[in-house]
Amino acid sequence: MLLLFFNNWHRSKAICDGASDTNILQAICGRPVGIEFYNSTGQLYIADAYFGLLVVGPNGGPATQLATEAEGVRFKFLDALDVDQRTGIIYFTEASAKYQISEIVLAVALGDNSGSLYKYDPRTKEVTVLLKGLALAGGVAVSKDGTFVLVSEFLANRIRFG
Repeated sequence: MLLLFFNNWHRSKAICDGASDTNILQAICGRPVGIEFYNSTGQLYIADAYFGLLVVGPNGGPATQLATEAEGVRFKFLDALDVDQRTGIIYFTEASAKYQISEIVLAVALGDNSGSLYKYDPRTKEVTVLLKGLALAGGVAVSKDGTFVLVSEFLANRIRFG
């Protein structure tokens, strides 16, 4: 089991062991919803619905936060990621910029289209916005040659190029 311990005194193994899975504990302990290894380094990248983009080193240990915002706006609900195995660049989605994962029913009912597709470059530590206005952005996949990225929109029932 992966425990997301990093600089938060509220987290402890006693409450974040996965035995209790409530929305309140998810906000404290984290909710990893997307994971992918970068094969060249063995690092595990994590899209956490509450804590943003994280990484765990090849030998395990605590997760390190890499990105919690883009363009000065804090992420609300990260959802998925993929790693370009040639470059190490991480592509990830924010399902909604308005609603957290605990409010997913509301986001669906109101037809939320505030999702985004991002790119994180581990060398520069910069987050770049690639697409905005996505209808509950979900899965993301970078092509084998890295020439394009696909992102699914749950509410729009479509796949878009990024």
